[in-house]
Amino acid sequence: MPRGYVIARMGVRHPEALRTYVENSGPTIARHNGRVMIKGCPAGVVEGESYEIQVMVALPTYDDACAFYFDPVFQQIIEFRQACGENILILEEVVPAASAA
Repeated sequence: MPRGYVIARMGVRHPEALRTYVENSGPTIARHNGRVMIKGCPAGVVEGESYEIQVMVALPTYDDACAFYFDPVFQQIIEFRQACGENILILEEVVPAASAA
């Protein structure tokens, strides 16, 4: 069954904004049954642009990923992520490799 993912790549020009975003996004992730799968810094970008932080959150379905993003509480803290610096946020539906064949 396909899962939903939220993938964020962020620059960090304003650490205080990042701190506020992180502190407030966790409860919203949990409320939508999400789980942080990856959180860290890229070790070596071999193609494309590098961001200072990458985060990947897995949710049960793509609809859950959309519900998380459009949650009114989450919408109120987006400005803090955007204030951190350049960033990109992707909602993605992924079919497990064993199911894709």
